[in-house]
Amino acid sequence: MTITLREFFYISNILSFSRIVLLFPIYHFLSWHTTRGNYLAVVFMLLAAATDNFDGRLARRLKQTSDLGRIIDPLADKICVAVVGVILVSTRDLPLWFFLAVIARDLMIVILGMFLVLRTRQVMESDMLGKVTVTALATVIITFTIDISPLKWYFLWCSVILLLASAVNYFVKMVHLLRKGTEYSKA
Repeated sequence: MTITLREFFYISNILSFSRIVLLFPIYHFLSWHTTRGNYLAVVFMLLAAATDNFDGRLARRLKQTSDLGRIIDPLADKICVAVVGVILVSTRDLPLWFFLAVIARDLMIVILGMFLVLRTRQVMESDMLGKVTVTALATVIITFTIDISPLKWYFLWCSVILLLASAVNYFVKMVHLLRKGTEYSKA
């Protein structure tokens, strides 16, 4: 794994970093505690989701895929979900247990991912199940932000199922890659 200074200026990586910057207006509008503020926060959440959708595609199209991008893209997702999750737990009715389940899954992925990089120099990329799970989490965040009942509870329970499935999926993949990497290092 090699990260160069040039990679920080790839448009796809700038888009990933911009998701973290978008947390400032999201927090600002959520702190209004008004319907208008909630809808404005959702506009910025959707903008963040759009950057998440385009950064990888853009990187592949411009031939700018990078280890930095493989790290910052999912990390930006996790930071956004964590920050907005804290706000929604403390100011809305997002259940704390759900937020803790999301954080536990993300911590497992980050810790195992760092271990994978240290042991094998490989960065595991997000897969389709992980991307669907992030989309479901974004839907939960949006429906809890604008308080769409009972739909928000339906999306929450769908997300719980996806969280469990993706946690198992990532764990199995990482263990496989660690074993494979260990085999290569012994050869």
